[in-house]
Amino acid sequence: MTHRRVFFCIIIAIIFSVLATAAEAREWRRQGHYATDKGHKGTISAQGDGGEGAWSRQTTIKTDKGKTVTRTIEGSYDPETRTVNRTVHGWNGKTHTTTSTYDPKTGAFTAKATGAKGKSVAVTGTAGQGEREGAYETSGGAKGTFQSELTRNSDGSYTRNGSVTTGSGETYTNSNTVSYDRDTRTLTDTYTGYNGATHSGTVTVDTDSLNQ
Repeated sequence: MTHRRVFFCIIIAIIFSVLATAAEAREWRRQGHYATDKGHKGTISAQGDGGEGAWSRQTTIKTDKGKTVTRTIEGSYDPETRTVNRTVHGWNGKTHTTTSTYDPKTGAFTAKATGAKGKSVAVTGTAGQGEREGAYETSGGAKGTFQSELTRNSDGSYTRNGSVTTGSGETYTNSNTVSYDRDTRTLTDTYTGYNGATHSGTVTVDTDSLNQ
């Protein structure tokens, strides 16, 4: 993975996570299996717990090759300042923190992600009616803008098209389409990156875990 792709993914992840749910309402657990268009498959399990202003979430993936990776997210929410703080222990074992705010009246949001070595990316922008736009700046001085738009397709799936334009004028785009089949409890995700490469995969939730 090139540094440009890593940087692009970081920007998109920050932008799209700002409006996430502030807290889990109760303890929950889900499990299922996944498959990708590249022939990879395995099992996936997730569990979470939350209360007044704080929550935690853990996701574990076991591949058919016997490898296990885990990601843990711990978060808190301050209703007075509308601030969400997260600590993410990633799949690769590295940890980063994020701080974000969102004003539902104006649609304005801010977010900042800081890695273990102190490098950070900060974004500011506005959101509304499925659209998001704004600007970013890294701790290294790189600046640029971003925008995205969410649309509902005729088949019931949703597509978010996004782009990031750097300070030097280079533009990178991505597209993400997600659909869910209630009968089979299967989520299908298709992602096309800035380099034009497309990846897709499915996750099917086991029936027994729906009551947990």
